Amino acid sequence: MDEKVLESITALIRNQLTAQLAWTALVSVAAAWIGAYLGAYLGKKAEHRADGEDFRQMLDDQITQTFETEKVKSSIADASGRAMEHLRKDLEREMAFTTFQRDLIARHQDALVSAVKNSTTIADLAKYEWREEEIDDRRPKMTGYLHDLKMSAGVDCTP
Repeated sequence: MDEKVLESITALIRNQLTAQLAWTALVSVAAAWIGAYLGAYLGKKAEHRADGEDFRQMLDDQITQTFETEKVKSSIADASGRAMEHLRKDLEREMAFTTFQRDLIARHQDALVSAVKNSTTIADLAKYEWREEEIDDRRPKMTGYLHDLKMSAGVDCTP
């Protein structure tokens, strides 16, 4: 082979190697850049996904806690409502009994006052000497007072 052909083959191989090295370097740099970019991108994406999962877990925990808190509040409100209703009924019963007692006492006091009035009237009528015609006129009134005294005081005062 001729030296010229040999030189031209050598030059061709050198050019090919140089071009191949340039392409290899360019592809390596591009691959390194793409790898770095994808690594950072996927790392950020994984971080965001983990944050989202943490947030969802915290949200689920908060919803569960809120639900349990509301159940406790509801049960406390129900129990206190029942207790208040029971106390209200007891108070109404006590007020009714107290009113009954006051009415009973008032009726007894009224009966005693009436008995005192009737006995005072009878005592006033009894201290005089009466003529027969006056006694006949006053007898119904006196009998009425005695009857009222008997009814209000429970005393048998029949003549």
